[in-house]
Amino acid sequence: MKPTKTRTWPHRDFGNALFVGAGPAGLAPLIWAARTGALSALAERGLAVVDPSAEPGAGRIGHAIHSDTAAATFLECLEDGAAPHLSAVRQHPVARRVAHYGQGSMPLAEVADFLQEVGRAMVSTLRDYHVPVIAGRALASRQTGAGWQTEIEAASGRQNLSSRALVLATGATQDDDRIAAVRIGATPLPSLGDRLLHSDVALSARGLDEMRERLVGRVNPTIAIIGGSHSALASAWRVLHELNDIPLDVGSVAILHRRPLRPFYASPDQARADGFVDFTDADICPLTGRLFRLAGFRFRARELVCQALGV
Repeated sequence: MKPTKTRTWPHRDFGNALFVGAGPAGLAPLIWAARTGALSALAERGLAVVDPSAEPGAGRIGHAIHSDTAAATFLECLEDGAAPHLSAVRQHPVARRVAHYGQGSMPLAEVADFLQEVGRAMVSTLRDYHVPVIAGRALASRQTGAGWQTEIEAASGRQNLSSRALVLATGATQDDDRIAAVRIGATPLPSLGDRLLHSDVALSARGLDEMRERLVGRVNPTIAIIGGSHSALASAWRVLHELNDIPLDVGSVAILHRRPLRPFYASPDQARADGFVDFTDADICPLTGRLFRLAGFRFRARELVCQALGV
């Protein structure tokens, strides 16, 4: 966020901490605090949450792809603890739908539905502790001698919020200014014009139509996917499995990545049984024994990586 000059908007002091963003990243530490009984102490020291959404919780999750996390993992935030509103979500139909997927992947649209319900529970929990949840958009923050001053725009107008600590959880964005500075080899990305498509568009509900418009009528089209993240592999999956009316040949799709792509394995023995031996002891999690526990691809993305590696 860019620095700003001091304004004359109304001022409120929230003491200890201000959370900007109440999506999954912003709510996660507050959920932990609620479940462990630490939220009361945090609230007493001064706490506030700002988010532009009328229903915090899901953030921008909701793309037309599947999760790279096991469905059961999402339910961990509802485990027994000191947060009755959260515990009650376990009986909600949306939580039962998540449980149905077990250790498998699930559509992100359904994950978003679940996280919205978790968000409602957390808003109720925060209000029980008299923590303000402000529907507004953060415009700028600047550091002061006592902490931070954040200018927000809410329905009631603009105001400045002071806090000793500032937690920014505003989500990832793909903006044209950052893209303009990126080069692939000697080619600046903006020079690709309408051939360039952001992954957040490619993975959205309208993503297939957007890709189809760029490819229809082309003979032997080639597609370069830049990056080695889950979004890159999910984009490749959509192209290969959902653009059924676009003729693609072997080698039509290429993923340009800087680091090796690695599949997740529950154990090194499982990897060796598959014929995958490109790892060292440093790649094995010392706590769980899993291989590429955090860096490894899972589910659909893993299938593509294994195919590419010939595993």
